[in-house]
Amino acid sequence: MKSALLKVTCGAAGALVVHVAVGWAWTIVAAAGAGFWQGRRGWLAGAASVGLSFAALMAYSFVVAAAPVERMGMVMGGILGGLPAAAVYLITGLVGLLLGTAGGGLGSGVRRLLL
Repeated sequence: MKSALLKVTCGAAGALVVHVAVGWAWTIVAAAGAGFWQGRRGWLAGAASVGLSFAALMAYSFVVAAAPVERMGMVMGGILGGLPAAAVYLITGLVGLLLGTAGGGLGSGVRRLLL
């Protein structure tokens, strides 16, 4: 259990760095690293890593600038067909989980091929 927690924590830190430095789409690279390191169930390590990093960045945004983030959620919800702002935040988290799942599965598969 400690080992899996360490892998997810390191993967989340890597995903945060990649997200801030290069962009959200590249977080799949950090998830692949977490999945490679985890081996079996690498998809789960990747999903947890990127999901945790997306949640941390959304929480940080709310703490730093709550009103603009809330307004952005309302505008995006309107663009997406009148969705409530909370749905926009859930969709954002779901995108992070899906990116992490794909990257973690890729990393786990590469590990099986190489090792």
